Amino acid sequence: VQMGECCDPAERQPINGRGRGEGKAGGGGTGEGRTDAAYQCGFKLRFCPTCKVYQPLRTKHCRDCGKCVRTHDHHCPWLGTCVGECNRVWFFWYLFFQSVELLWVMAETVRAMMQRSDVSDWFSANVWLLLALVVMGLFGLMVLCLLCYHGFLAVTNMTTWENVAWNKITYLKNTSMSNGSPFSRSLLYNLAVFCCPGSCPLFLRRTACVCNSAQYGCSGEILWEAGKQHVPCLVNNRLWQCLEDW
Repeated sequence: VQMGECCDPAERQPINGRGRGEGKAGGGGTGEGRTDAAYQCGFKLRFCPTCKVYQPLRTKHCRDCGKCVRTHDHHCPWLGTCVGECNRVWFFWYLFFQSVELLWVMAETVRAMMQRSDVSDWFSANVWLLLALVVMGLFGLMVLCLLCYHGFLAVTNMTTWENVAWNKITYLKNTSMSNGSPFSRSLLYNLAVFCCPGSCPLFLRRTACVCNSAQYGCSGEILWEAGKQHVPCLVNNRLWQCLEDW
């Protein structure tokens, strides 16, 4: 795939006419000055009345951010921004280093508590450290669960939004989640598109294109194509098929 020459069909759909979609829509206007619908991989794309654009597959409008987000995962209230195509890999590493930091602080707290050998005043001297340890343990458990969950999403090429609202999403509701994502190709492909978004250096995206058939648009966006549903071998515990799946 020659990046810079390949653009998402949905991005080329003019609001007031028919663009280069994969299908045609008949008939009259549908409001907002539009006379036709846009299609991608055979799916009719939703029109966002706020952003005035057709939403490519896996795109969702975030009310908190006030814009459409490609490969929308979720809106993170802790970061105050959306997690999507360009930053979900950074969000994963953010969770990873937060987990390491919390575990390190918990270990240091336990070490500080163990320095007192006098049992009689141990509790009174360490009551605040004990309370802090409980709070950090709860946060650590939450962050660690999120880290594992987003690792699962990366391997299976799903997003939080798709995983939670599968039966409500147009391009997914007629399929079974147990059969995997229609955007999943192989373990290596799923990790490549997760780790090499449009914000990555060009040579990394070119490597993903050559090695894993990943497709990028002229602005670095990932061009998703819905195909046969696929579940990576690691998720199905079929380790003997991992070499073939890789």
